[in-house]
Amino acid sequence: MMYACIRKRSRRSNNWRLPAFADLSTSGPPPIPARPSAPPPVPAPNVRPGMPTFGILAIIGGVGIVCVITFGIVMAAIMTPAFIRAREVAGRSQCKENLSRFALAFKWYAEDHEGRLPLLGPAPGCFSVVPGTLYPEHMDLSAFTCPSDESADDGTNKENATRILKRNSYAYLGYVLLNEKEGQAFIEACRAHFAEGKTLSGEISVPEGTGSGGGSLLFPLTSDVYTRLPQAADGKPVTAASIPILMDKQPYHTPGGICVLYLDGHVEFIRMGEKWPADQDFLDAIVKLEAQYAPVEEE
Repeated sequence: MMYACIRKRSRRSNNWRLPAFADLSTSGPPPIPARPSAPPPVPAPNVRPGMPTFGILAIIGGVGIVCVITFGIVMAAIMTPAFIRAREVAGRSQCKENLSRFALAFKWYAEDHEGRLPLLGPAPGCFSVVPGTLYPEHMDLSAFTCPSDESADDGTNKENATRILKRNSYAYLGYVLLNEKEGQAFIEACRAHFAEGKTLSGEISVPEGTGSGGGSLLFPLTSDVYTRLPQAADGKPVTAASIPILMDKQPYHTPGGICVLYLDGHVEFIRMGEKWPADQDFLDAIVKLEAQYAPVEEE
């Protein structure tokens, strides 16, 4: 009976099984499965080290300076002609104002001298009024200098008053001249008188048809001289508005022209060659005679 019990117990024991993962060839606990290995590292791309902040700022600053310089050059190219034109307009306006001041001074002088305008300077080669005639009683020195005349003396410097009055920016004619023919007769009369050490005074005899208004005489300026003149060469009556008395000696003003004061007091800007007395040969003759016979000594 005991044997039967043992048999039964052993039968139960045969029903036990090892786990599937058991390894009977080794002793001890079963091994732990290995983790999968990590992927190999990806090599970094070949990149240079980053630029420092100072270098970046230097580049930005350089680009900014170049932009500013370029902008300045472009703006200068655009604005310079405008500035030149504005300066020239201002200079021309001041020149006209100077001549208008002469017109008032001539008027006041004529009222005090029975309608006569000032005579030409007493020295040969002087194409200005007699020094002291208008200055300082009727006007100041600044009006004797055109602002566009770069070679003129300082018109406000009283130390150079003698020089400025003797030779300034403007040519005073002193006689009635209406056209190129009369202007040429005037120049020839000046050459003849200056060569003898004389200046022009009173009425001057010239070839017929070359005198004031087409006659045979050059008449000194008076406030009503136009009433004594024959018809002009073009057949029109001569008026105070057609008699030039004072003008720039050279075309100081862009685009090449002179400001002219007429006997009636009005002032015109005339381009060279547009009408007389804006004639380069006539102006050059005046400047040449002045330089030849009335040189200005340095003070």
